[in-house]
Amino acid sequence: MADIRRAFLGPFAHKEGPNYQWVSYQGRVPYPRPGMCPSKTFGTFGSTKDFPDEVIQFARHHPLMYNPVLPHGQRPLFLQAAVAYTFTRIAQQLYAGSTTALAQLPLHRCGAYGKACAECCLARDPYCAWDGTACTRYVPNTKRRFRRQDVRNGDPNLLCSEDPRRGSVPQKQLYGVEGSTAFLECIPKSLQAHVLWTYQHTPDDPQREG
Repeated sequence: MADIRRAFLGPFAHKEGPNYQWVSYQGRVPYPRPGMCPSKTFGTFGSTKDFPDEVIQFARHHPLMYNPVLPHGQRPLFLQAAVAYTFTRIAQQLYAGSTTALAQLPLHRCGAYGKACAECCLARDPYCAWDGTACTRYVPNTKRRFRRQDVRNGDPNLLCSEDPRRGSVPQKQLYGVEGSTAFLECIPKSLQAHVLWTYQHTPDDPQREG
């Protein structure tokens, strides 16, 4: 617990630089420090609803701490390699236990794959599938018609296109003024995804790779 407290009392993680790399935030942290429980005993805030907008905005933009919390011995507590086990089914939950506690952990993190069908399918996560609106938890024997997922191939051209014969997925368009600057988001949510930006001066011009 001391390591956990030390991490939460340490610096926040912050994205900085042209590649948006995670670094230690060295700027001013607003009061009350995000993560503190409101208390009229040590402050003037009865609930989080009374927190200043500065604190709320800081918490939204800095949801992670920079220092990690490592297990005892600086290595995994349980490790097995070169075993003849084969996974044959998907579990609803993972249970990890010790002599003093039992933890129940969800295995699906579908919200981490963005809000697009292509990103959800490219993740090839057996616990998640595209349901026509969002990347949600996969439920076996579901009756929903539009649930799409392919763990082996995960081809969004077939899974996400309204007309699979066209072999294309919806494109994100960004309009700019000549001589101005625009930020292009190039960090895909999936390790299988590949982002390609093209540009054209007029609708009649061919698309050129940027």
